[in-house]
Amino acid sequence: MALAVPDKGGSIKVVIPHDCMHRFSSDKVVEGKVYKILHFEVLDRKKKYKSIPAEFTIYFNSSTKLIELTEGINKYPRYFFRFADMIEIRERSEKDPVFTNVIGMFVGYGEPIAISVDSGMRMSDKVDVNLRLLSDEILRVSFWVSHISHLNLAEFAAMPQKPIFVVAETKFLSSLSATKVYVNPDIPEAEEIRHRFKNYLAPEHTSQSLASTNAKDAVILELLYLTLEKAQGQKFRVEAEVTEVDTTNGRYYESCPDCHLKLPPAKGGGYSCIQHGPVTPKLV
Repeated sequence: MALAVPDKGGSIKVVIPHDCMHRFSSDKVVEGKVYKILHFEVLDRKKKYKSIPAEFTIYFNSSTKLIELTEGINKYPRYFFRFADMIEIRERSEKDPVFTNVIGMFVGYGEPIAISVDSGMRMSDKVDVNLRLLSDEILRVSFWVSHISHLNLAEFAAMPQKPIFVVAETKFLSSLSATKVYVNPDIPEAEEIRHRFKNYLAPEHTSQSLASTNAKDAVILELLYLTLEKAQGQKFRVEAEVTEVDTTNGRYYESCPDCHLKLPPAKGGGYSCIQHGPVTPKLV
């Protein structure tokens, strides 16, 4: 998936099928360069997630050609972002169909935390990055370490003037393979934030161990009444004792991992979905 920006502004999503990827790999098509696109399809295909809230999508096919342009390219904008402010972010959820783009001043990061993935088959590290928005609110964006390993967060934290981060294509403030981070991009929004916080000195490193040291005890009832504004940026560690596990009365069931339909046991053992055939179920 890619995003194309025409000379008259706006943007349109481009989908490159897997069987065409070898013709449009990153060593052949470079971000920031300008290309004339020939022989493509424009379709109204619904996707679960979208880079932008656009109605139509360009689809490349075996006949699609790209011709690089080198003259008259200054009229094409280098970047295109739809930044979400805190009000929009609060209205979104993990299942929002449009990816979230944010911009803010880098002010700190946490220690990597190992997360169980693939149904517990392996562990993968996540790290939180804190950004100060133009509104002066602190926003936490969660990254899989593999998605941000090319950035030296410690080096950014040591800078006297903190850099501006643009985080594009996040699934509700959590990184995915399409997520990109732009550091100090040459755009008006970045300059506006830099000017507002030019005298701001952020802590060099937001240590989660330090946060634990300074943590205070709270009961569940207090946490239930926290507003989003008060809870934003905080982390909680829960200590509890499991006294009983109740699996009666249909507390859980086996479902298809793709369509989430309840699965009856198949003849001969295992489970089979009417839409996806034999599957390994997950408990819901």
